[in-house]
Amino acid sequence: MDALAEVRRQIDHIDQQLLALLVQRQHWVVQAGLSPAVAKAVWRAMMAAFIALETDINQDKATE
Repeated sequence: MDALAEVRRQIDHIDQQLLALLVQRQHWVVQAGLSPAVAKAVWRAMMAAFIALETDINQDKATE
């Protein structure tokens, strides 16, 4: 397995853990009476930020 494939596998594993934690968090948010839409918005914002970071890193590497 090449290094990039291993990195992606590890990121996917972390994403699965994050999703499980968000499900748990949503449960407690619902118990507190807060809208589950918040968890969805947080997830989307977090993923967009990480994708932007990855894009920036890859662009920097391409110009080296």
